[in-house]
Amino acid sequence: MLVAVLNQQLEAARLLLAAGADPNVTDDEGDSPLRLSVEKKDHRMAALLLLCGADKAIHDSGGMSGMSALGRAAWNLDIPMIELLLAAGADPDSPDVDRQTASERLPPRKESDPQIWDAAAVLLGRGSSSNAEGSL
Repeated sequence: MLVAVLNQQLEAARLLLAAGADPNVTDDEGDSPLRLSVEKKDHRMAALLLLCGADKAIHDSGGMSGMSALGRAAWNLDIPMIELLLAAGADPDSPDVDRQTASERLPPRKESDPQIWDAAAVLLGRGSSSNAEGSL
């Protein structure tokens, strides 16, 4: 399952899941298929995994970054992925391995596209950019 996700082989993942593969399996470093698909910005793979039960471990964190799937999407400023994860039940206030929430995983606003950063901050409940900027 993890190899299919890493290689962005959607059809292989679909076949594996149909055959009973666990969408919540983790590797030795604690990475899960969902977190890997978020890291690769593979929206279709993430949607498939969520449809097949990856939402059961949506708040799990691990891997090299120690982030949750939502935290990683926030770090990437991946608005469609943030929306997908929130729609699947991800809690923006759920802490990761380092006790940081997804909004705390946003990269510095001054080093990002301000419009995208603002959109992510609003989605994650951090409020308007002026409020969020003051809390950094």
